[in-house]
Amino acid sequence: MATRRRMARRQTLVGRLGVCVVAVLVYMPAVLPLGARAFLQLERGGLLRRLSRPHVDMHLHRHRRSAGQSTTDVHYVEALRSPSQPFTSTSDRPWFAQCLSTLAAIALCTVAALGAPGQAIARETDIYFGTGNFFHLQHEFVMKEELELGRRAGDITSTTGYAGGTQAGNQDRLCFSSLGGSPDYKQLGHTQVVRLTLPDAEVADFARLYFEEVPKRKVLEKGAEYRSVIGLRGGMKSRAFPLVEEANNGRYRLVEGAGNDPGTDGSTTVYVYDAKKFPFRPAELVNQFANDPPDTFTKDYRGLNDVLKGIGSIFSTGCPEVRI
Repeated sequence: MATRRRMARRQTLVGRLGVCVVAVLVYMPAVLPLGARAFLQLERGGLLRRLSRPHVDMHLHRHRRSAGQSTTDVHYVEALRSPSQPFTSTSDRPWFAQCLSTLAAIALCTVAALGAPGQAIARETDIYFGTGNFFHLQHEFVMKEELELGRRAGDITSTTGYAGGTQAGNQDRLCFSSLGGSPDYKQLGHTQVVRLTLPDAEVADFARLYFEEVPKRKVLEKGAEYRSVIGLRGGMKSRAFPLVEEANNGRYRLVEGAGNDPGTDGSTTVYVYDAKKFPFRPAELVNQFANDPPDTFTKDYRGLNDVLKGIGSIFSTGCPEVRI
């Protein structure tokens, strides 16, 4: 799943760079004159002449030899060097102006696609949360991703799945249903969760939303398959765990999970799992971006299923596509 998400991000980056290349090709006729004029101004100011004088001397020497002139004719050399004869066009060195223009365009595209030089790349954390069924929690996280992080459609990372048990079924999968002998997540000690990828700076804010959702669990959502859990790589030793503690603000008892833990009905316990030991396993397509009866979500929200399926962020797990 993580590999698929990385591939999706790479595809997005390649797409942005592709747009830049097209932009360079389309706007090059307009960019080249600007580069040429900049080159002319630098040349008239004498900067390029001073920087490139050794290079010019070499070419003067070759030119004089081909013209039959003496290589010691100082007056001839100085006449060609004379600043009183500035360039009136860029035809003397068009390749240089083109290089300047092209490099400038490429630099602008690179900045647009990758960010400005020196700009720090925000560290991100994969984290999963669970309390009650995953339909409502996924919807709340998606809304927050859109409103707070400005994510749209294919950028959404909140996906449903299962975690917290010590075993998985064949092909390392877990299923909502045991239909046809499928590995039932409940029977294997797992619970329903929603996983998402967040900048470290946003972990506390999303964890705060999670803790607000814990007491809203429906009356019938009882048992270990609905227990309250949080999963981080490293668990309570994760660099992001202090951010979770900050968001909790002492409201719930954060306990290290051992796997196959009992339900948290009527308690303030929230199990914290090491996501490396207790990894997230994705849910079926039918359980992604779905309604949470009696609540019905918007068509655009439900349509995220097709969008994320199209880019490989969600996919068929081989489990029965049913909710029984």
